[in-house]
Amino acid sequence: MSGGIEGILRAVQFSALDEEKLIFNPQSYCFQMEYGNLWELYGGVYAQGAMGHGMLKFRKAMVATTSEDERVWEINTGVPIRDFSMDVFQDLVVLVDYRNTGSERQVRFHSMSTGTPHPLAKRPVVTINATEPRFESCNIAINNDLVGILFQDQILYANQRLESNVLGVWAWKTGDMLLRLPSTLDHVVETMCFLSSSHILVGWRTLFYREGINRQVMPSLDVYEFSKGVDAQPSKRFLLPKMKETATVLEFSICCDSTPTPSQYCPRPFYTSPDHRICKVQISLGDELDGMLTRESPMTLLLFTHTFLRDYKPMGAILGEGTSTTIVPWELWGESTRLTLWNSPASVYSICVNGLRVIRKISTGVQQHFKIQLCDFNPYAVSSIESLPGKPTSTYRYVNSAMESTFNMHIFTQQVYTPLPYLEVTTKRSFEARDVMLDHDNVYLVRVSVTFSRSRDLVV
Repeated sequence: MSGGIEGILRAVQFSALDEEKLIFNPQSYCFQMEYGNLWELYGGVYAQGAMGHGMLKFRKAMVATTSEDERVWEINTGVPIRDFSMDVFQDLVVLVDYRNTGSERQVRFHSMSTGTPHPLAKRPVVTINATEPRFESCNIAINNDLVGILFQDQILYANQRLESNVLGVWAWKTGDMLLRLPSTLDHVVETMCFLSSSHILVGWRTLFYREGINRQVMPSLDVYEFSKGVDAQPSKRFLLPKMKETATVLEFSICCDSTPTPSQYCPRPFYTSPDHRICKVQISLGDELDGMLTRESPMTLLLFTHTFLRDYKPMGAILGEGTSTTIVPWELWGESTRLTLWNSPASVYSICVNGLRVIRKISTGVQQHFKIQLCDFNPYAVSSIESLPGKPTSTYRYVNSAMESTFNMHIFTQQVYTPLPYLEVTTKRSFEARDVMLDHDNVYLVRVSVTFSRSRDLVV
């Protein structure tokens, strides 16, 4: 993940195994972080580096729930890094090489402990051909044996800079490429996340939205199966609610917890499994009025990953014309979602969702001071709210279809009904924070440093 965090990263300990607690732990420690424009936070480990350099520094936060102490180490990968991601539970760091050979991109699989090629990777270096010699950025996702990378490129076409992204998915232990999806002039692969060890969800956005455009290039969420081959067609295509002819999707982002397989090295709470997680789909919409494109407030869809994996043919879904893709209209899957106006900064979009929980900040009216809200979609949590004992640190609200069921926006031409219930836990006290993030054990708050103008402090 590129882009630095210019501020303080505070870890607020809470009991991740008990959805009824969101309690601030005042015991903390602070250290100064060096400046860098690459960083990752996963599995309680904060990692940072600098673009074009090969060194990575790691700091594993103290975990109150398992009495783990803090640990610090660094590695030399020997590779000038353009971007990276990591999986603590597999001792894996995925590196995108800063150097390009024409339009070829190099991806490397190394050990987080030693910095050398990972011993389980038969081919520690894999490549993918893109459109342009240079690329703007990339989005890396790791899901057990799978690594997906979305290279975000641009091309010059008709005097315009157009997105020309390409997505590659590999089995990192064997080095085999499982899927390659390039963009077209009309349709750009915008975002992705893993749904399971066999499926990936991809958001496609239309570059030229016009009346009468082919249905196959409309904005959609597509599910791909790796068993179908590198150039496979999607097995399912989920359509968004019908919109006005002047409306278009400007941006997509999809994220969900990568959820490694539970083991002695990776304990998981009983209600979070690799096949039962919350997926967050954030969509920015635009509406053209009198020749001017107006950006609407972003909307966020929250739903379980298994919504994308179920069989919709008995429910009336149809095959796309001339393809084997099952077309799933909004009315068949919309009622399994929760539609909100929640918005998270692009810098932390991939770590504001963990398992069945979503973390967000609530404005207090005081600049840089927010309450923290944990939204838990665990069905055991939402069904037990009446038995919750009174706690002075947080307030609780059960949000169900009767309270907030219909979400009407003028940009849609059909009713949007999203009744997925959840339990809302909000701190009574406020925190100084710019961003908020979440993992299995901690809540992390980012705040502007008052001591160092160009450095970062990590307060745990």
